[in-house]
Amino acid sequence: MTACFKGGGGVKVFMVSMGNESELVVSHVLSGFHSALQGCLGGQMERSVILDNLELLMLLIDEVCDGGSVLECGARELMGRVLMRTQEEMGGEGGGGGVGDMTIGQVVQQAREQFIANMGQN
Repeated sequence: MTACFKGGGGVKVFMVSMGNESELVVSHVLSGFHSALQGCLGGQMERSVILDNLELLMLLIDEVCDGGSVLECGARELMGRVLMRTQEEMGGEGGGGGVGDMTIGQVVQQAREQFIANMGQN
């Protein structure tokens, strides 16, 4: 069994793999995951911030691996997928305040509010 961890802001992120996996590969995947998580949270790697944005953490885990196979380990690519932004928007260009600038939680909250408002009108 191979285990690696990265810490910061009072939070430690652990990644455990089967014994036949290279420690360098596990470390590289962990580094990309940690950087993407830090970017998604605006650099605030604190327990309370992570708990408040748990949906981002779960989406990030889902984007990194599927069924034990690593799908992506690039931090920018992971952040783009989780935050639903294009590479241009991630680089600072674009970003007109649309759905692409919102997290999944914000989109769900906005949809819920619109649904409730529409129910009140009918």
